[in-house]
Amino acid sequence: MSSVRSLTLVCLLILIAACDKIDQPVNVLIPSGLEDLDFSLFPGDPDSYPVPEFSPMDGGQKKILFEEYTGHKCTNCPPAAALAEEISEDNPGRIVLVSVHASTSGDFQATSSSHPTDFTTEAGDTYVNAFPLFIGNPHCTIDRVNNSAFGSVWHLTADWEERTADRLDAPLTVNLQMELNYYPETNGLFVHTFSEAEAELEGDFVLILYLLRDEVVSPQSLLDGTVDDDYVHKHVLTDNINGTWGTPMGMDTLVVNEGERHDFSYALPDPSMDSTFEGENLTVVGFIVDRDTEEVHQAVYRHLVP
Repeated sequence: MSSVRSLTLVCLLILIAACDKIDQPVNVLIPSGLEDLDFSLFPGDPDSYPVPEFSPMDGGQKKILFEEYTGHKCTNCPPAAALAEEISEDNPGRIVLVSVHASTSGDFQATSSSHPTDFTTEAGDTYVNAFPLFIGNPHCTIDRVNNSAFGSVWHLTADWEERTADRLDAPLTVNLQMELNYYPETNGLFVHTFSEAEAELEGDFVLILYLLRDEVVSPQSLLDGTVDDDYVHKHVLTDNINGTWGTPMGMDTLVVNEGERHDFSYALPDPSMDSTFEGENLTVVGFIVDRDTEEVHQAVYRHLVP
């Protein structure tokens, strides 16, 4: 009888052990070189993440970063925005437009019951005070090159076309490639870039990434003294994905045929809370700038949803 009890006890212990299974820790495989990215934004196993591959570029086309500084209470800004669009249309594929809602006083960007949308950004507020001799909206920078009538990076609308034409003749010094992976189910965005110098350059180089909203409908003051409640603000700087002053490049000297890769993850705002953050309305701008001179050497853009 005791042997039967012992056998029963053994069987019970085996059964309990089988039911009380202990899960072992799972090793999550992160793609090599991407260990700092937030893979909670990727809806799958990290080891299945589609890592973009880049090939060296032989030559390329210089593109201009055109930053239009504007404000929703600036009555002269809508005609200036139209001029910037015209310049872009006259030079297809060459102009990367960005609208920055900022000024040193902040008066034209202030919110009120008639102008409720806050378009300002930390980066925009920093830039407008960091670059000297800003007079007021509308102003623009053209590759942030210091060649304006004031001896600064700022240009009045009367000079926009001429200064843009001058810059279009500048040689390409740095190639920049950029690929995006966007996952609406997690509001996850991954940005991958590859840069390579076309000529040896010395400086304090950084890569800066902008998040733009392509269109935002919100009130805008007009020249006739009225307010257009259905005005379409375009190319709106909304955030800096990798900080106000970007990510330092790996070397003080950019060397021909030596490429440099950078990878980023970013949690987008929930479009269910604000429909202007739908993927179809978002664009990423990437550009390489020399902080010693503030000159932008190359700029590119990609829509989240092509």
